[in-house]
Amino acid sequence: MAKPLAIVRDWVVRFNEHGSAGLLNGKAPGNRPKLNDDQRQALVKIVERGPIPAIHGVVRWRRKDLVHWISQEFRIGRDHGWS
Repeated sequence: MAKPLAIVRDWVVRFNEHGSAGLLNGKAPGNRPKLNDDQRQALVKIVERGPIPAIHGVVRWRRKDLVHWISQEFRIGRDHGWS
């Protein structure tokens, strides 16, 4: 199992700075969230409450229903990565 020298050198630096714990990978930052904290809380509330058929037109939430609700409520469209 050959590793490029730069990777091994990075491991040595991490080990020297932090000991064996420095060799553990941390959580990768990932993409920026599409919803802010307030929007996520609103989504949690509507999911926990469940849909109102007369208002939402469905008797149970499906992913596409929630995507539609999010796009209408927060003006976040498919161009922001929602499908």
